Amino acid sequence: MGRYLIPQSLLVLQLISLASFARAQPTSRRDNAIGDSGDDYGTVTFVSRPDIVALQWERAVYDEEALAPGYWFVSPYKSVEVHERLPWMGPQIYDSTGGLIWSGGSMIQNRNAFDLQVQQVAGKPMLTFMARNTTLEAKPRAHSPYSDDHAGHILDDSYDLYETIAMADAEGNYNMHDLTILNDGERALMLTHQTQGGDDPVILHSYEGPCDIMWQGFREVDLATGRNVFEWNAKGHIDLAESNQKDDTWEAMCENGFDILHLNSVDRFDDGDYLLSARHTDTIYKISHVDGSIVWRLGGRQSDFQSLDMGANFTRQHHAKFRGTSGPWTWISLFNNAAGSDESPGSWPSSPSSSSLVLALRTDVQPMTVQLAGRYEHPDGSTTAARGSVSLLENGNVFTCWVISMTLSEHSFDGRLLMKARARMAGANTYRAFKSPWVGRPSRPPDVLSVATTTVLERLTTLEHGFLKLTKRDHMTITDPNHLTTLVHVSWNGATEVTTWRLLRTDAAGNFLDPIASVARQGFETAISFQGFAEHVVVVAMDLDGVEIGRSNVVQTTLPAEVESLSATERAQWIQKHSSTSPPTWPSLVMVAVMSGLLFTCCVLVVWRTDTIRRRLLWWRSTESAYAPVAETDDERAFEKVDGG
Repeated sequence: MGRYLIPQSLLVLQLISLASFARAQPTSRRDNAIGDSGDDYGTVTFVSRPDIVALQWERAVYDEEALAPGYWFVSPYKSVEVHERLPWMGPQIYDSTGGLIWSGGSMIQNRNAFDLQVQQVAGKPMLTFMARNTTLEAKPRAHSPYSDDHAGHILDDSYDLYETIAMADAEGNYNMHDLTILNDGERALMLTHQTQGGDDPVILHSYEGPCDIMWQGFREVDLATGRNVFEWNAKGHIDLAESNQKDDTWEAMCENGFDILHLNSVDRFDDGDYLLSARHTDTIYKISHVDGSIVWRLGGRQSDFQSLDMGANFTRQHHAKFRGTSGPWTWISLFNNAAGSDESPGSWPSSPSSSSLVLALRTDVQPMTVQLAGRYEHPDGSTTAARGSVSLLENGNVFTCWVISMTLSEHSFDGRLLMKARARMAGANTYRAFKSPWVGRPSRPPDVLSVATTTVLERLTTLEHGFLKLTKRDHMTITDPNHLTTLVHVSWNGATEVTTWRLLRTDAAGNFLDPIASVARQGFETAISFQGFAEHVVVVAMDLDGVEIGRSNVVQTTLPAEVESLSATERAQWIQKHSSTSPPTWPSLVMVAVMSGLLFTCCVLVVWRTDTIRRRLLWWRSTESAYAPVAETDDERAFEKVDGG
């Protein structure tokens, strides 16, 4: 999951028409994915989960039917360097309309999180992400040496922690750019840091004095043992002359660690070699898994490839990933930032806007060639100076994260813009974003808050003036003891299969269940109200087939404020008075059964007696054979003749 390879038929078809990309954008449907309680800051709060704050989204859809199914996986943060803890930060999942599905912010104390996505682990799709200084309660494998300081995390479909992966080295250095799971969860790829300086400084021709150099690398880790299967560092392989970086004075860069490479992604080819992206050299490297040598360079000052398309050029790139092979071609994707924020040649735009690229490489010819297979430009025509990601979806669509304002887009493989969205929160960013199918089945029960109220928001007032009577509607909050309503809010953080909520009345122990209401799911949180009072409630989650998939604990309803101020005895009397349904007892059930039996017996007797009487009254109609007319006498016939009959 998250590493979809390009279907071979799509690749071949795309090569035939490399230069033809449709740019038509039909009339879009715009909508705002606003939650139950939106605000002017672009966030949504929830009654049943006040600890969760979600983002609001603005979305424009150009072709709904062409969109790939799936959810958005994002990790909102304000700043990578400034580690503020804001309630809307942390790993989150949204549906394709921008409605919240799951928030893991509270789980990691709203720290910065990065790279939330779905990856295959132990034969199942699981969530992976990185976070700093988290304190999750892990269930590690036997003999696992992993800590939770600067760690990667794997969650199962119940959002329980499956594994914690230590990512910091012995000196505490940590690279938050990439965490790639391999071999169905047996291995993990991660980037590393190493700074050369102190007793072993580097002398630069451009700077008179010693310079500390930040050499970076990567390692492949066996997750069962924690041992490095392969480890590589750029020192001794990449020359300082390859760097295009200069974002400060030479003195400042050398004193703080000259970041000559800025590695930001690592992946593995089918042949075991590694694909490595270095932003500050504007280069993609293939690294040998045998001896660590550089097999080839794509881009930058020492590229080994001849570009067959100007559109295949890139600078300050991110998120380079291997996408498969087809005949002589090797396919990769990358996010082309096109420009940076420094003064170096790599910051000179390689194109007018940032874009997602799919490239076809030929390494069996000399010189090796790179050919453009797909280019998907920023929907607003702007550039992203740092970070970004591109994903290839199961149906061939291309999903891109443009970082700033958490702007997302989805294109068809032939280049049509299908959808774009952005968060309304000012200053919200996400390092990467992904789209993928996902089924979430939370291990904890749904969250419910039930409140009874005698407050209404309006009243009708009749005004009399002479013979006129006017009805005035006052929009004001008043308390009416005869207007009692129970309002229930329910949510289930991470559940993806709920279509209906059933509200049940019960007692404190949950001994009986009295159905009150059934409503369709209304988003992350659903409100259910009914006239009357239920002291205790249970809410049941139903799926599309009407099967129960979860239920809340028994929740006691919060009484109206004016009732809470009463004495214990008065509160009990109030509850007894307003409880429209009392829990049935065994004596009452027995009495009901006895009375029902007696009533049934009486009905049978009445029917039987009625039928007997009817038979007696209608004896003369009993049978036709029992009737025989009496013969007339001579005198009767004579009388009828005289009478004129």
